[in-house]
Amino acid sequence: MALNIPRFDMEIFKTYPPWKIAGGALAVYVLYLVLGKIAVRMHENKLIKQYGCKPAVMLYSPYGLQMMKDFGEFMKKKKVPTMMHYWLQQKPETNTVRVDSLGTTTIVTNEPRNLQVMLATEFDSATPHSKLPQCYIMSYPSHQDFRLGGFRERCFKPFIGSGIFTQDGHEWSISRALLRPAFELKNSTNFGGLELHIQRIYNHILDEPADEEGFRALDLEPLLSKFSLDVVTELLFGKTSDQRHAKHVSTKEEQDFVEAWEIGQHWMVDRAKAGPLCNFVTSKKARAACATVQKYADQFVDQSIERYKTKTLINNTDSGRYVFLDEIVQQTQDREILRSQCLNVLFAGRETLAALIAWTLFWLRKTPRVHRKLVEEVEKKFGVGLDARLPTYEQMWELTYLQWVLRETHRLNSPAPGNGRECSKTTVLPLGGGPDGKSPLLVRRGDLVHYSTYSMCRRKDLYGESAEEYLPERWGQDAPGEGLQKFANTTATYALIRIIQLFPDLKPAPNPNHSEDTVLYRVGMTNTVDHGVWLNFK
Repeated sequence: MALNIPRFDMEIFKTYPPWKIAGGALAVYVLYLVLGKIAVRMHENKLIKQYGCKPAVMLYSPYGLQMMKDFGEFMKKKKVPTMMHYWLQQKPETNTVRVDSLGTTTIVTNEPRNLQVMLATEFDSATPHSKLPQCYIMSYPSHQDFRLGGFRERCFKPFIGSGIFTQDGHEWSISRALLRPAFELKNSTNFGGLELHIQRIYNHILDEPADEEGFRALDLEPLLSKFSLDVVTELLFGKTSDQRHAKHVSTKEEQDFVEAWEIGQHWMVDRAKAGPLCNFVTSKKARAACATVQKYADQFVDQSIERYKTKTLINNTDSGRYVFLDEIVQQTQDREILRSQCLNVLFAGRETLAALIAWTLFWLRKTPRVHRKLVEEVEKKFGVGLDARLPTYEQMWELTYLQWVLRETHRLNSPAPGNGRECSKTTVLPLGGGPDGKSPLLVRRGDLVHYSTYSMCRRKDLYGESAEEYLPERWGQDAPGEGLQKFANTTATYALIRIIQLFPDLKPAPNPNHSEDTVLYRVGMTNTVDHGVWLNFK
């Protein structure tokens, strides 16, 4: 049977030559673009008129390279967390500026109300809505208005997979629902395991040579970094990497994991620095490290799935242990999801915990008055020395001054001193417009909005004239701020209590590699002290 294929009528070209057809198609396309631009502009004008929006103060030329130049200079000086604070200080009359580069519109702000709007859906639903005046609730955006964009997932997925740290929008909401119950459990912190790791730090310090007065000087930051890795991996997988000291290494597999994790983490930082060109930052060594880390995690995922099938989950026994995997495996048995979520938590949690403890000790060595007051509180409650009583979960929170100390550390040196979002739909921020930044600000689709908590927490109109000072007593009053992440706060509280109990005579030690006059920041996934925390232990 022959196919009846219609023949193309070439006569049409006699009436409508090809150049006319192409010209007509081009005209229709141009008309579509023009009408689209008009519709967008009309929508923007409607929002501007409705909310009284004004443009933000321009700091740099829209097509200049000053923003990129500043980034290079601050990175060289190891001062990257202070960069946005520097920009905002250039225009002291406002708390929001426009810092463009190569035609990309970038808004930089330290306004708490703007942060509440941008991050509202990432925390408890009660956080921002009830605190905003009615006029700001009107412009309160949905979770579609601001997003991470695809950069973070492109940058980090090869190492830690797709999880709560890399996801956006609906996928992030699903991950949050999966992980939240696991972190809300009271027994998610294993104090028995914590004490084991504290004792290893103690033994490591005692291995150092003492001076004539019995003091041992060393940089505690590397030990805290290893401590946090051990604590978080034990929480996630139920097994510690035992990397406190060379003599504690139990298997080559654990050594390989720790080494691969460090390689992979540094690779992720290098990819983040490359920005949109992150996919060009690669190496055979880094890829091999990613495979090693994922293989190490897979064995624990398989074990957890098997325990789920045989109804022998560790969390359901009387052992007192808690394994994060055993909690979330009850909701999904997808091997890739379980591995990715655990690696995401490890990636975000390891440095956060280490940075919080390190910065707290950094400030204690700089403020002897705060250190003495903290020692007095710990000694009164639990005693000090080798015979001191170990704190329980409930008793830890009775140390009010210690909680003030942690909150003050978090204020001045938050593990995340700044971040940003891409606007996915033209919307309105409550503040930032006009010469004084007091008017609403129109943010167009595709604009970048960066916020600086480092700068916000140093605003004198929020924290008084002592905003730059380390003053834990400010938290005894009604000051702005939210509580710390539960796991990091709990673990840091226990670790600091034990360090103070074991070494009540803690004193500053001279740093052989750095002057005491300046603070340097390590460029990584968190705000970490670059020059270490040198202390004298006795």
